[in-house]
Amino acid sequence: MILAVEINDSSINIVQTLIRKGTLSKFRCVSEDIPQVVDDGNILDVGYLSDRIRKILQRNRINTKKTVFVINSKSIIVRRLRLPALKKRNEIRTMIEHELSHLMPFNPADYRIHYEAALDSSNEKYAWYVIYCIPEDLLESYRNLALKSKLRPLGFEIYCSCINKLKGMEEDTLAFTDIGEKRISFTVMNKGMADFSRIAEISYVGAGSPLNACMDEIIRCIRYYQSIDNESKINRMYIFNSEIKESFSSFIERMSAELPDLEIVTEPPIFSQELSCYAGSCFMPVLSAFNEGRGSYKLHKTKYYGISDFRTAASIAVILVSSLFFIISGVFVFKLYREYEYMKEYITNEENILLNNEIERLKAESQSKEKRITDIESLQNKIKEESYADSEIFRGIFSSLPKNTYLNSIHVGIAGVSAYCTSYSIEEAAVFISNLRELSVIEDVFVDEVSRKDDSESGYEYTIHCVLKGVQQ
Repeated sequence: MILAVEINDSSINIVQTLIRKGTLSKFRCVSEDIPQVVDDGNILDVGYLSDRIRKILQRNRINTKKTVFVINSKSIIVRRLRLPALKKRNEIRTMIEHELSHLMPFNPADYRIHYEAALDSSNEKYAWYVIYCIPEDLLESYRNLALKSKLRPLGFEIYCSCINKLKGMEEDTLAFTDIGEKRISFTVMNKGMADFSRIAEISYVGAGSPLNACMDEIIRCIRYYQSIDNESKINRMYIFNSEIKESFSSFIERMSAELPDLEIVTEPPIFSQELSCYAGSCFMPVLSAFNEGRGSYKLHKTKYYGISDFRTAASIAVILVSSLFFIISGVFVFKLYREYEYMKEYITNEENILLNNEIERLKAESQSKEKRITDIESLQNKIKEESYADSEIFRGIFSSLPKNTYLNSIHVGIAGVSAYCTSYSIEEAAVFISNLRELSVIEDVFVDEVSRKDDSESGYEYTIHCVLKGVQQ
């Protein structure tokens, strides 16, 4: 028997299961509410939490000690990168660490790294690497929790990578959405691998806002994923463990209106007929229990569970230290020298230099595309939220006015900005138009017929039309 434990902001979900030949043969799920002693995966009170786990197990007469923990946090990094296809694991890890350090502030010593790889069908020299990085201090807190709870962890799984254990769904691109009390966890499985994960905070302000906030955030995640991977279109989304079950019918209706091609399923996939009634809160813990509970992030149990007899442990330690000291020293020096020679050969290899140049080029291209997408989304959100009127637009227009040019009226809409103006001279009108074209928020400027006012000394009247950048006509 194996225990799978998931702790979120408001509850503890414990699954006791027996897996034989990849099939769940026995199953039991216990879920209890708790105060907020975990925030975004970080344990705030390990003493209270360990005591609560022991009481839950005792009250439900659960004696199983072998455990896998499911961890979910925004501090976990998930990246999908196209990199050269290498065979040796140490080469792959070195390449991944090098690439991540260029993409973000990243110190490999602070993270435990796990990756899944699939060859690129368009070029056999490259592969797609889905990389999962979990902070070591986060793992350490769950190790301490296991020790205080008197459990024997077989390993740790991160929330999104549990999806990788689903079988028979490799042909589809699926989204899994867990709507919690304060957060939404959104994960996408593409060709059998979870290659995208995002955790978003939910703001509860006013009546009806939870439904609107959930729908807007989910749609934003779906559209963002499909914008960075044009070849993968999400065709089904599972929603489970939801806090808005009373609004499901309205929620699904509105989601279907926004994304008509998306199939929405309100229950997680079923593993077998006998387990067709399990709660959505148990979905990720059940997945983590597969492969005999061996998580993606393993630990050496002797490191955390010492021998009860201290004298026996001390005797064994003395024998091991005295007999292996020189051997370990020699092996360490030899391994260090071999690593040095390997890295030297790797760095000076002409093919690796060419691959590195290609990586740098692809990285620059990817960063440029991501920046463009971010800028476009930012402008679209700004236009949507502010009804196409932005203080930056007004400040820019008024700062572009020459001394003897005046705005008689101005209109801002989705088509752009229209202004009825008066200028003392044709030269001032030309200067005003030139200034407007230099504004960063304006794509182009058009002018209607310029006419002289009845009083010739009063100047010229004309209407200017400005097209805003990023606005589709």
